[in-house]
Amino acid sequence: METDTAVEPREHLEQLRAELAERGWPAHIVGTSRHVALRVCNPDDGGLNVDIGSRDGRYHWPQGRVIDATDIAEAVAAITHVLRGVSG
Repeated sequence: METDTAVEPREHLEQLRAELAERGWPAHIVGTSRHVALRVCNPDDGGLNVDIGSRDGRYHWPQGRVIDATDIAEAVAAITHVLRGVSG
């Protein structure tokens, strides 16, 4: 995903949080200033969640793999697809 790599991870994750919120997916920033993540929850089952990271202007799964997306909408689609798949 091409983004401005000068954007701080917290700000980058906040952009993702806002996009998810527009679609009814709860998410909130967790962690410390050294390791910040966005915890995204399945709105149908709050126990199903994933922590998304940000590094070098890209979003990452918890294992460090880059989320394959060219824009924020594709990142949201990938994240919500995974969390929906877990629940059913």
